[in-house]
Amino acid sequence: MSDTMIIPFNKSYPVTRDHFNSLIWLFKASAPEKDDRRQLARSFKVEDGICYATDGHRLHVYNQNTTDELPAAQHIPDGVYKIVSATKSQIIISAKDDTFFPDHNCVLRYRPVKCFDGSAIYSSDARYGGGFSSFLRVVYQLGAYMIDYLTDAFIPDQQVWFEKSGPGELCALIIGNDRQIAMVMPLKEN
Repeated sequence: MSDTMIIPFNKSYPVTRDHFNSLIWLFKASAPEKDDRRQLARSFKVEDGICYATDGHRLHVYNQNTTDELPAAQHIPDGVYKIVSATKSQIIISAKDDTFFPDHNCVLRYRPVKCFDGSAIYSSDARYGGGFSSFLRVVYQLGAYMIDYLTDAFIPDQQVWFEKSGPGELCALIIGNDRQIAMVMPLKEN
């Protein structure tokens, strides 16, 4: 792979469209350019085909290996990347010389705690009564979270499950499915 990769939006091919939209969703968790955590600014990591982005308060994970139909030219190889540009029409990324990225595996090794008795499945598909407002009603039963992070973690038109990373109030909320996972830390009481 060259140092720079361009991923165009292609609405007529569902596999590449979903890949593009999943990357845009992933990038929402990357630290902004103006952030104090400069090493994390606008970057993400790919390991074994799984993409990770974090700003230290949340983590988004996207598994690009869930389909064999993704063209090889759009499959992002393992490495640490800088997000050069992400618009509605194309994504431009480049390999970073500095390969620092936090140990995401330490937060993903959690003992899940089911949030509800019974099914923790929630459909965000509006055809089934879902949508962002009903998503928030479910989430706020579980604790206090920054609204911007929940907005970014919302996965439209898909079924997701909810878990907490442990039994305490300060444990992360995990929202996801087989392809995408968002982990959001709760607000701390002062």
